[in-house]
Amino acid sequence: MNPKNVSNTALALAKLRCGDGRLFATLVGAALGKQLLVAQDFANLCWALAVADQRQLSAAVVELCRRLAGQCWGGTVLENYLVSGKTTTSCTRCTCGC
Repeated sequence: MNPKNVSNTALALAKLRCGDGRLFATLVGAALGKQLLVAQDFANLCWALAVADQRQLSAAVVELCRRLAGQCWGGTVLENYLVSGKTTTSCTRCTCGC
């Protein structure tokens, strides 16, 4: 499953009010295993977990957030600074829109 499919599956399960903690944990685990989780997929996954009341997965969500922040704007600013000594206000590495 690609990251979009993972988040869309979680959204569908939350909207239908079905699925148990193990299923949501599996989806979060799949998201953790992906290289590039864009901001929209992350937001959808978080919304689904909130609606499904999956509080036990909050530590995994924090880890996803750290990874997203590192692969997007924060990582890009650091890389640009190290390479050129300049910073940027837009992300050039992903499609998150940050």
